[in-house]
Amino acid sequence: MISNLRSPIYVQIEITSNCNNKCLHCYNFWRYDQTNERKELSISEWKKVAKILGENDIFYATITGGEPFVAKEKTYNLMNFLREQNIRIMINSNATLINQNEAEKLSTYPIEIFLVSLISSNPRQHNEIANSNLAFQKTVQGIKNLQKAKINLAINMVASKINYQNVYTTGKWVYENLGIKNFSATPICPSVQEHQVLELNEKETIDTLGQLLQLKKDFGLNVDILEVFPTCLFENLENEIVETFSKRMCTAGNTTITIGSEGNIRACSYDQKSYGNILNESFNNIWKRMEIWRNNSLLPPECNECIIADSCGGGCRVNAKVKQDGYCELSNFYKGALKEKQEKFFKETSEIQLNKKLSLSKNILFREEKENKFVLVANSMHFVIVNDKGLEVVKHLNTLSSFTPSEIISALNLDVEKDRKFFAELFQKGFLLEPATKPKGGGKDG
Repeated sequence: MISNLRSPIYVQIEITSNCNNKCLHCYNFWRYDQTNERKELSISEWKKVAKILGENDIFYATITGGEPFVAKEKTYNLMNFLREQNIRIMINSNATLINQNEAEKLSTYPIEIFLVSLISSNPRQHNEIANSNLAFQKTVQGIKNLQKAKINLAINMVASKINYQNVYTTGKWVYENLGIKNFSATPICPSVQEHQVLELNEKETIDTLGQLLQLKKDFGLNVDILEVFPTCLFENLENEIVETFSKRMCTAGNTTITIGSEGNIRACSYDQKSYGNILNESFNNIWKRMEIWRNNSLLPPECNECIIADSCGGGCRVNAKVKQDGYCELSNFYKGALKEKQEKFFKETSEIQLNKKLSLSKNILFREEKENKFVLVANSMHFVIVNDKGLEVVKHLNTLSSFTPSEIISALNLDVEKDRKFFAELFQKGFLLEPATKPKGGGKDG
């Protein structure tokens, strides 16, 4: 979905360029340029960054690196600064430096999700890919310390030619030995030429998705991939794979940005191109400069012929640039523009029972956009654009402990067919929940 928002919803913040691991698949492009010495912002400069993000109504920030706990003083200070701006915090880490004291300290912060990188359930394979002795043991112990501190965890495994055959066994191990149900296996996305020898081909990628789907079936895991592929890749795959993995669209420069350790703003963590430094010029000017990521300018010409182009995005544009020296080049997973409507890609959003008992998530945030529009955010991935009437409906729902769409349509004299689709979209994107799954607060509401 091309958003044309006045500012991003979500930012990735590279608090440091340093890391205690040297993973073969690392997307930190600067590691491959020995002449590239990266400046790092001071604590006082990060405070200014957080203030700018708050002024621009950013909802979520992930603190990453490098490894954020190599620079833990900066990391904790940044968490404090973000909290002061009412920005919700997530962390991306290898967890090797999280001892019991660190975990207990982290438990005092409102961390939405702590994403840990676990490369393989095979200790030797994990350590070889991480280029670090005892990396596996330290990561697992860090995970256990975080669990003891009751911090919400998810595991991501970067899948390359070295380890993709172990996706199922790793997910199974994570569930059976750690009790964690949120598991992603993300096919490596080359950010530099050196990565291409590790990249999965089409058959290996589909095999990876199949292993994830089997984990979902066998253990009820919440599985995902943190990478985007052109929707046409899924055209001839089984419906369950389509429903589980084909909906992710690139959000780079659209709803998300990355801020480097020196303050430079990039559309994507994988991309080297900077659009300006957040401390040196207006954030709004930098955001406007990134408009090409929001108006389909980077779509390959062939993708413009596809009926699903706006909701697909053509796959990873940085991958295309690295492999073919141009953002507008075709993804190597491109299978051909979709010319006819296919049910598995076009499920009707009106498919919701009007008598379904629901409640409104307590994590919803909103801000005003242009032309009397508002963006509602359920989490760092999902949002909807509504007018003032839509906002009033959601505010009304916030006063109720539970309701059915039919009750609300009747009480507010809404249009049945039109607003049935509205309720269905809210449900599909996590704004509306079945009462039994309603979360227990956590953070201030917008």
